[in-house]
This record gives sequence, structure tokens and C-alpha cells, in this order.
Amino acid sequence: MYDDNDMCRGDHEYDQMRDREILERLRERDDAIIAEARAQLAVLTLARQIGAS
Repeated sequence: MYDDNDMCRGDHEYDQMRDREILERLRERDDAIIAEARAQLAVLTLARQIGAS
């Protein structure tokens, strides 16, 4: 039989697992945003170099 402490512990573990999943998705999103920004910077840098030639 479960008591209230077991249920709270289960809820806490579930919350921690959910939080880890959310953080992982946020990291993946941030990595994608950073990669896109780096690609745009590379294009702008190349365009500036071509324009300066």
C-alpha cells in the first residue's frame, strides 16, 4: 500500500524527470539557434570580404 510520502516522492521524481526533458529540449533549441546565428555570421563575414575586394 502507498502512503502520502510514497505518492509525493513519485510526484517529485516525475517532476525531476519532466524538468530534465524540458531542459534537454531547451538546450537543443538553443544549440539550433546558435548554429543558425553562426551560419548567418559566416555568410555576412564572407559577403563583407567579397565586397571589400
